[in-house]
Amino acid sequence: MSSESALLEALNGSIDTSGYFVDTNIFSFSYRNSAGDVCKPKVLYANSNVLKSFQYFETCVFTSNCV
Repeated sequence: MSSESALLEALNGSIDTSGYFVDTNIFSFSYRNSAGDVCKPKVLYANSNVLKSFQYFETCVFTSNCV
C-alpha cells in the first residue's frame, strides 16, 4: 500500500460518527529561559489513527485522559 493510500485510509477511519477528529494532544515548549527552564507550552492537536499510519508512531500507545 502506498503511503498516500495509507494516509487516506487512516483519515477516513479517524472520523467517527460524531464527527470528532482530534483525540491526541502533543505538548511542546516554544523556548527555554535564561535559567534553562522550558517555557510557554504549545499544543499540537492530532488524531491517533492518522499518526499510527506513519512508521515513526506505529508502535506508540495512545491513552485517553478523561477528566
